[in-house]
Amino acid sequence: MRVALASLPPTLAGYPRNTVVLMRAAYLFERGLFTEARAELQTALAADPEEPTLHVMLGRVYERTGPKELALGEFDEAQFLSSGGR
Repeated sequence: MRVALASLPPTLAGYPRNTVVLMRAAYLFERGLFTEARAELQTALAADPEEPTLHVMLGRVYERTGPKELALGEFDEAQFLSSGGR
């Protein structure tokens, strides 16, 4: 499993960085590696806090791991950013 993730580097030519982060996080999420998925997303959000898709995926992680209030907060932030907030 780690070998497969290693084959998906943090950057890929022709892909936006956040797209690669989302692919990596989805890979981890689907394998139940929620702590690792959360870490990938939190690192990406530190660099790009206004990317709504990262907030949505982090909300999905929090839906699975709790607390649910964090999930709702991430979904609210994604909706706010998507509607032109900030």
